[in-house]
Amino acid sequence: MWDLDSGTCKVIQVLFQMKYLLATWDSITVVYMYLCQFLAISKPMLFLKLCQDVPFIGISSFCLVCLLFDNLLNNTLTGHRDYIQCLCLRTKHSQCVSGAEDGTVRLWDYRTKGTLTGLIEPCKNEDIHRPQLGSWIGCVSVDESQDWLVCGGGPSLSVWHLRSMACTAVLRTESCQQTALFHNDLILSAGSEPHVFHWQINGDPKTHVPCTPKSVFALQVNDKSPKNKVLAVGGSSADIDVFTNFGYRALSLKFCQ
Repeated sequence: MWDLDSGTCKVIQVLFQMKYLLATWDSITVVYMYLCQFLAISKPMLFLKLCQDVPFIGISSFCLVCLLFDNLLNNTLTGHRDYIQCLCLRTKHSQCVSGAEDGTVRLWDYRTKGTLTGLIEPCKNEDIHRPQLGSWIGCVSVDESQDWLVCGGGPSLSVWHLRSMACTAVLRTESCQQTALFHNDLILSAGSEPHVFHWQINGDPKTHVPCTPKSVFALQVNDKSPKNKVLAVGGSSADIDVFTNFGYRALSLKFCQ
């Protein structure tokens, strides 16, 4: 736990319990080792998401694994032709959305085994595809209504209307965008340059804000807090930047001297 006023760590001991351990950022390795003990998962785990107390794991055998907290395998969604890089959940429609190095974004019904309900291929859109950077998808996110999706990576960041499966906006940068999220009426994104981009939903750029990491891997907003929202930015740096006003960096949490 970190004190955002002073930027210092206030907790030096953590009690791990299965349910809460799955939800913490700094416990992913422990989670993976614990689950492997029961499930014999031999491939590296790329990410973990929680949906109504059910964890979803992306592993390097090109499939998604849905687990129950009693360590029982609930479902496996197989179909990607290359490594899965990102995942978000569309809970109102009982769907998860995955992006992979095969250049596709796939929508799955996670209640039934292997049911693909939608497919987006940004690299087939000439306005989005950037052949010199590849077809891989590095980020996917849906808005609060879960009708809109943003995705990007090698292809330019793009906004899609999920009811019509149509691209409505292209968000152009020179860099590859590796993480993105919706916040209020904006899209926040970052990638292989030391800036966090703010976009209008229609694709118009609003601003870009400097950050510490030369390459950004993760953005996170504490959306469940009714006030005092902050943006955390992490990447290829020992620092995690904290933005109390999303327009400038307030402080950095240092993880090494």
